[in-house]
Amino acid sequence: MKRIETVFMMNVSLYFTNKEIVLNFICVNKKCFLSISSLHVNLSFANEKSLVWFLEHFKVNTVDLNFLTTPETFLSEAKQIRNFMLKSRKAPKDILKIVEKFKIGTEVDRSFVELLCESIERLSSLYCKIEFIKIFIETFIEQNVDIAYFPKFIYISNVLDTADEDFVYLENISVKFGCKFIMCVDRQPPFPTCKHKNVYCFAETLILDKIGVFSPLRCDTTIIVNENTTNDKLDTIENLANEYLVTKLTMKTVDGSRKIVNKLPQLRTVEVLILDNLNVSVLNCNKFITLPFTSVTDLTLIEIKKFTLPLFDNLKKLTVKKCIANIFLIPEKCFGGIDVVYSKHNTFIFYNTTGKQIHLNGISQNVIQVVNKTQTLPSFVIKNCKKLNILCEKMWYLELDTNNGIISQCLTSIGEFVINNSNFVFYNKVEIENVMFTNNSKMLNSLFDIKKSLVFVDVDNFTFESDVISCNNIGMFNCKNIELKIKENTIKAVFVKCCENITIDNTLNTIENLYNVNNSNMKVPDCLLKLGDATQKENENFDLLKEPNEFYKIQFFDALMLKNEYNKIFDFSYGFIETLKLSNLKNCSFLSLKLCCVHLVIENCLMDKKFKIVSANTISIINSQNVQIGLYENVVDEVNCVNSAVSLRICFDELEYVKCLTEYVKVLKLTNSTCFCRNFQVGKVFLDLTNYKENDEKCFCYNTKKFQIENFHDKKIEINRNGDVDEIKFVSCDNCELNFKLISNISITTENCKNMKFYIPKFSKHEFKETPTNELVELEVPTFQKQKLCYNNEQYKEVDNFAFALSHTNQFNNFNKNPHLYEDLKTMFYMYLAQIFI
Repeated sequence: MKRIETVFMMNVSLYFTNKEIVLNFICVNKKCFLSISSLHVNLSFANEKSLVWFLEHFKVNTVDLNFLTTPETFLSEAKQIRNFMLKSRKAPKDILKIVEKFKIGTEVDRSFVELLCESIERLSSLYCKIEFIKIFIETFIEQNVDIAYFPKFIYISNVLDTADEDFVYLENISVKFGCKFIMCVDRQPPFPTCKHKNVYCFAETLILDKIGVFSPLRCDTTIIVNENTTNDKLDTIENLANEYLVTKLTMKTVDGSRKIVNKLPQLRTVEVLILDNLNVSVLNCNKFITLPFTSVTDLTLIEIKKFTLPLFDNLKKLTVKKCIANIFLIPEKCFGGIDVVYSKHNTFIFYNTTGKQIHLNGISQNVIQVVNKTQTLPSFVIKNCKKLNILCEKMWYLELDTNNGIISQCLTSIGEFVINNSNFVFYNKVEIENVMFTNNSKMLNSLFDIKKSLVFVDVDNFTFESDVISCNNIGMFNCKNIELKIKENTIKAVFVKCCENITIDNTLNTIENLYNVNNSNMKVPDCLLKLGDATQKENENFDLLKEPNEFYKIQFFDALMLKNEYNKIFDFSYGFIETLKLSNLKNCSFLSLKLCCVHLVIENCLMDKKFKIVSANTISIINSQNVQIGLYENVVDEVNCVNSAVSLRICFDELEYVKCLTEYVKVLKLTNSTCFCRNFQVGKVFLDLTNYKENDEKCFCYNTKKFQIENFHDKKIEINRNGDVDEIKFVSCDNCELNFKLISNISITTENCKNMKFYIPKFSKHEFKETPTNELVELEVPTFQKQKLCYNNEQYKEVDNFAFALSHTNQFNNFNKNPHLYEDLKTMFYMYLAQIFI
């Protein structure tokens, strides 16, 4: 399984296009670094700077130059070279021997051609002009070179200058040497593509109906699909793409015509598939979904399971049929074009960029999530949906029409809320500006506060209860059998028109104005009327709904405590809990723990597996072991660990690269504890070393530049940290010696300390205010670059860094099994990576 994982990561890394992406990847963990360093061929970079940087730090057997200019020093140890571009009239003979694909990018004389014929051993493809190939063939024959060394594919660029007799000449050569000539043109040539059996024309644009038997595709080809095109033509694309190693394919329609493609060919070599203006239908083909196509406007998915649909900026129509447990990333262009049929347990993630209204119709048993990329809040219109879970913190407008079982587990505020013939459940306290109930509608709990207006239209047999709401106005229109039970509030105005059997409970404190128009059997206690006006005119102006201009802070639900459980499995869903406390749990597991907490408290627990929470402002872990927490991308204010072993990891967005240098924990406090911060930075670390034990000094290697050390007494330690320290403060410490032998930049302050001695390399930059009892000593030691990587038996060694890292994989694996233990090797290895790559 581990080998499969490594191979997968190596395949993923081949798609990296620049230095910055590689840097982020190798800093994730040692597996990512090993997957890069184990490659036999370099990544296909788009610029020379990234390619040179890669070849400086990683050794590969095959160098793919991608026709970029690279110093010859990086090619001396290569066993094979691909895509070599000749930009001068000379090239070393040693390099020519190992070139696989060769492109002539300049004018050359016959002497170079002779050298090339003498040197070629692995040349399989040659890119040149018609004049060069004639000289090459003459020289090849004159020198009597073995026919086995003749290139199998020859690409000729200046096709427009080629005469008819040239085609006959090339056809004869291809028969003699067993090769193929490819004439590269911008568009489909006017002459027949099947004129010669071994001389092809590679056009950038081909019409699918006119592709003949001998019409190959080039590596970057556009196929024009007409409305009259038959699907059996797709087999032609498949055969040619696989034979000629097509890596990028574009299929499109023109002139507004539309073509339904019911089955895509199995394109084994295609890495990028672009479908433009096509109505695509995918039938149970997971491989197709993994291809990085980006220009689809209309996409239909049928019987797909457990995959993630990437974010397509141009997608306007998405049809999902019989799909289960998938994740769909929806761009704003597609907010009104989603059709879901017989599909459940899927997650639809809407990317809100301008506040466009989201329309949902007939979606059942799925999850709706919103990612806000703008300050403009999203709006929802939801019709005919069942058992829908909406994950959105704030909304500007929400309309529910004929729905059942709609729940919200993280919603905190709504501007305008219209609910028609539906029921709705809030899982936490929600603040709403204006609410309108129509027909048979219900909110199944009272966790909401209405700020401005509450309106009922055509509602029958409804009882509205609330302990506290702060709305100013209540309106009822054409309603029957309505009862209001509202406590502790002063309503400025109640407007009732054309209603029957309206009862307002006497728990209301005061109604300042009552507008009673054409009603029958309306019961209002006299004690509620402040002004007592019950005969207002029908045309009385009554402002019920106004556009919201203010939203309120999150309100959280009650606390939850789990304690004294052993070998239990807890299953959680989305929601907000103000305080989640886990106490005295042994070997318990958590399923789908996706909660947002203000406070997370773990004490006296021995955890079995890691669990994930959406966010937490503070985390306290006391007397607990093997605690592994995965947090989403929300900043934690404080993590406090006492007598515990903890591992924290940030769960980044799957479409983004890991941002290891981002600060996700502001304050980390450790008392007799270790906390492994796996992939993020910490703002400031507080270490209480009252009960110091051996190896606790590894905490100085945390991903932070600010420390505060407290209660450190009578110790002499060495700290193997080479990263800068902007601030390190010692409080209530005495009789200690600390040797920062690798540090290059540090600022030290003391408070209530005595007899403290700090050893700093002479070459480092440092700030320190000496006192009569505290002093700083400068060390005469080599720079960190000269000290290299490891320190052994009190002597510095010169070693090959990468060979050293690769030869100690067993120690790395042991470290992963015990994440709370900081091994010297692991710590120094990552320090070294940061030093040489960043």
